[in-house]
Amino acid sequence: MPRWTDEARAKQSALIRTWRPWEHSTGAKTPEFKAKVAANSPGRYWRERLWLACWLSRQMRHLRAGEPLPPFEESKAEFYRRAQKLNLTIE
Repeated sequence: MPRWTDEARAKQSALIRTWRPWEHSTGAKTPEFKAKVAANSPGRYWRERLWLACWLSRQMRHLRAGEPLPPFEESKAEFYRRAQKLNLTIE
């Protein structure tokens, strides 16, 4: 994927400001769709990303040090500590 040049970035920025797509977004209209959108809360998404970040950082730390990989339960405990620190509710 090519990198954006400063000129291309400025041109795209000016074009988007003329289109103003944020003024034309519709969002959910029907009660059924509103309920579906409400069910897509970011909670699960962020919990999964946080767990993955904890697991990957722990794995990389051990791999760089040449140590054996830790058991899954340790990564899970670290995840719960970080989630609690961020005030995330865990189901």
